Amino acid sequence: MNQAPSWERGILWVAGLGLFLSTLDTGVINIALPTLQSAWKSSVPQVTWTVIVYAMSLTATMMLWGRWADRIGRVRIFLWGLLFFGLSSALCGAASSLAMLIAARAVQGIGAAMVQATAASLVTTTIAPERRSVSLGALAVFQGLGPIAGPSVGGLILSVLSWRWLFWINLPIITVTWFYGYRLRHRVPRTLGTHALNVTGNAWLAFTVLTVLLATDGNVNPDMRLLWALLAIAGGVLLWRWERSNRTPIIPRTLWRNCTFAASLIGIMAVGGATSLGFLIPPFVLERVQHMSPSAAGLVNMAAPLGLILLSRASGRWIVRVGAMRLTAFGLLVMAISFGALAVLSPRSSALVMAELLFSYGMGAGIFFPSNLSSLLGAAGTDVQSTLGAVQRMGLNLGTAVDTSVGSSFLSLSLVPATSLSVVGVRYAWTYGALTLVVALVLAIRAIRAMAFE
Repeated sequence: MNQAPSWERGILWVAGLGLFLSTLDTGVINIALPTLQSAWKSSVPQVTWTVIVYAMSLTATMMLWGRWADRIGRVRIFLWGLLFFGLSSALCGAASSLAMLIAARAVQGIGAAMVQATAASLVTTTIAPERRSVSLGALAVFQGLGPIAGPSVGGLILSVLSWRWLFWINLPIITVTWFYGYRLRHRVPRTLGTHALNVTGNAWLAFTVLTVLLATDGNVNPDMRLLWALLAIAGGVLLWRWERSNRTPIIPRTLWRNCTFAASLIGIMAVGGATSLGFLIPPFVLERVQHMSPSAAGLVNMAAPLGLILLSRASGRWIVRVGAMRLTAFGLLVMAISFGALAVLSPRSSALVMAELLFSYGMGAGIFFPSNLSSLLGAAGTDVQSTLGAVQRMGLNLGTAVDTSVGSSFLSLSLVPATSLSVVGVRYAWTYGALTLVVALVLAIRAIRAMAFE
């Protein structure tokens, strides 16, 4: 393989750092919730809105920015996203009230959406085809590092500095990334789409996504969750009717008939959800059933992200030789087997065994993510790359939100630790995750067979 020119490596670093920062921020703020509660003398549900509003604005506006980037320029939206993210980080750190912090977090989520919607398309439209797959593998490493580093970075900052530095620490990194990206902006091709922005469709999509997130949020009153669920269904129906009659739908209709696209989208939603279960269940089992310390449980939880990081770059190299969908299916198989083994594992089994199975799951995810991104973005031309990148990130975020709620419901069976009821709740949660991965695997195999007959 030819050596990549320095500007290609620069594009990868700019896209990767933007993706890293936008995923890091969720983990950073999660660990700071008790500190924020004390600082503002507020309740847990109130400070939790600093997390909720970020996820909502990020996921709800993702598709709009992806579509707009394909029309006016991917690097332009990416750089504006970094700017929004940086300015809102400064405002978060300078917040004089909890309400101001929540508002600034909403703006920060919009900036993160602009960055996440365009990061992958900067790679796929700029880097030479023979080096693209390896670059997507490297991008998956940046994506995997964010959730791992978030709690550690947040804990380190809180141990020596004020909570305000959780946000201000972003500023020097964003500044360097922005100026480097600005210098390289002329390297990004201006192959732009001609599709209409479809404001109405994006508005209905944002409404549906917001109501889905509220319906699956465990901090929302149960009666209100039912109302949000009904509104999500209504929004989904109206969105479907609008897209069916619109001449320029958000996602081209031909893609919905593409088995590779459909399998890739279902796959990323299943893996996003399963990964959220992989972060949710182990601390519950290790701390409540095995009475391990939170720090020791955290070390076990790092096994899956470690496996992802170790195999992501190798998976990028294998895409050319093996094929993206075949690697996608193999990654799903490894993850499904790992979750199946966790489902039959006793909650009182050795933490080392759980760590090994989580590491195995992470290796499957490391194989899956680069190949899934390659399959999904390869399903259409360069004129909709940011739109497809936004689809991938939105699918991941929605899968995470839904399965976090489902997993919490299963674990609510375990109100009394060290009983047979706790075993049932944990096993149901692992089994549910394994079944969603099996469904995604079946669809991936179907897509491989369809490609064989083309």
